[in-house]
Amino acid sequence: MTELVGAAERRDPTGHGLHLILAGLFCALGGVATSTLEISSALLILYAIARLPNTWRIYPTLVTTWSWLGLTAWSAWTFATVLWSADRTEGAVQCGGFRMFLVIPALWPVIRHRRGLAMCLVAGMCFQALGVALSSFGLIRHGADGLNRYVGFGSHTGHVTLWLSIAAITAIALVRGAGPIARWFLIAAAGALIVAATTAGGRGSLLGLVAGGGVILIVVLMSGLLSARQWLAAGAVLIVIGATTAFLRGDDLKRAVDRIERQLNRSEQKGDPRSSTAYRLYWWQLSLEQWRESPIIGTGIGSWRPWATSRSETISLADRLDTTTDDLILAHPHSVYLQTIGETGAIGGILMLIVGASLVAGSVAASRRDPVALAGIASLAVWSISSGFEGNHISPRGTAAFAVAASFAILPGLIGDSADRRRRAS
Repeated sequence: MTELVGAAERRDPTGHGLHLILAGLFCALGGVATSTLEISSALLILYAIARLPNTWRIYPTLVTTWSWLGLTAWSAWTFATVLWSADRTEGAVQCGGFRMFLVIPALWPVIRHRRGLAMCLVAGMCFQALGVALSSFGLIRHGADGLNRYVGFGSHTGHVTLWLSIAAITAIALVRGAGPIARWFLIAAAGALIVAATTAGGRGSLLGLVAGGGVILIVVLMSGLLSARQWLAAGAVLIVIGATTAFLRGDDLKRAVDRIERQLNRSEQKGDPRSSTAYRLYWWQLSLEQWRESPIIGTGIGSWRPWATSRSETISLADRLDTTTDDLILAHPHSVYLQTIGETGAIGGILMLIVGASLVAGSVAASRRDPVALAGIASLAVWSISSGFEGNHISPRGTAAFAVAASFAILPGLIGDSADRRRRAS
């Protein structure tokens, strides 16, 4: 496969160079704002399609993997459920987020340059971290939008925290094998990104950040890659980052925990779920009821809101709180997993599990020798935890983050590590 990819590069060197530039721009700008994501992803995907006459020979290796077959089957089944959805228009809109999965094959021809692409991701999200800092100091202002908050350069806090967390994990993973200057840049970037993610405050992604760090720790322990001196240095860096985060954002974290506690007490004592935390618990309970109504094929993608607003308990709750059912129920229940089984049934849930299992199986071996593959599998852990609290699979920002993580996780293993061996030999 390495030879096929190299032949494609030699056959069209100018086209390959432009492809690499577009891939780098996507990795750098995808997490900054919706507009930069849409433009950079469209350019990358369309250009990858235009290059197919020169690159088609390398694609059978990718499209025959269990990861890609599972992702294709999950997407196809989700699209099919639009046919019996109570809101086909909303279902079609939500399926539109799946288009970002095309980023994976679009990055395949240039994945030999994966370390540079990963560095682009880190650098781009450092720019977003600057935006988060400016908005936290009031230099960038965003209007209120119900329960939603916006930080950085006009992005939803959940999306920003997800991308910042993935970039932080990537920076940590890339320290392995980096030169002295790059190593200190990555350490500083990881610290800045963690502080920015904590400031943005997407709780699911912050939990995912901890899980991703745990994945890196497990892989490093299993591989025996660090000396005692390196372990001490890593521990010192973590202490500095933790102390800095606690100093800058400690009070905010404490207030956030207190706010969650008040929200849950209010929901339990007064039966009023109108807060971000209590709402989710209410929506998740309804999602389980939705699944029980059609456990095999689901009620159809996009059907959540009309189904939930028609429930007698939702109607009675709206009457008691003197509000409307549309104010109680949003477009999705804020959980990839519960929305998947509720709207696409057990079939959708099983296909989603196949995707996850195949991604892990296809990336574990490579992650022990390739820092980018390690960043990918740890980033998938971030995405997986975050998805328990957000509808990442129907949001272009969420599916694009998944595509980047999956590309870093599985593609290095497909192309082999001959380049790494040559670099070590030299």
